[in-house]
Amino acid sequence: MPEAEQTKDGDLEYVEYHTWEAVDYDRHMSWEASPGGRVSVGVKTMKQQDTEDGKNEITLRSGFKVIVHNVTFKLKAAS
Repeated sequence: MPEAEQTKDGDLEYVEYHTWEAVDYDRHMSWEASPGGRVSVGVKTMKQQDTEDGKNEITLRSGFKVIVHNVTFKLKAAS
């Protein structure tokens, strides 16, 4: 089960559907290749990300939220 501001323990986990609201610090997100999955980021308008290939340590800027659907995903605070 995802935590309020990151995935469980900041590790990869399969996410059927979850919205992480915006926070006031940068976070890193990563995901495994998930054809048919969705990762969307934004403030008011959401931009869908390519999930055909895996991504590693993409910065989610402070003030942005992320919506994830059917993806093995990781979200954690940027160091």
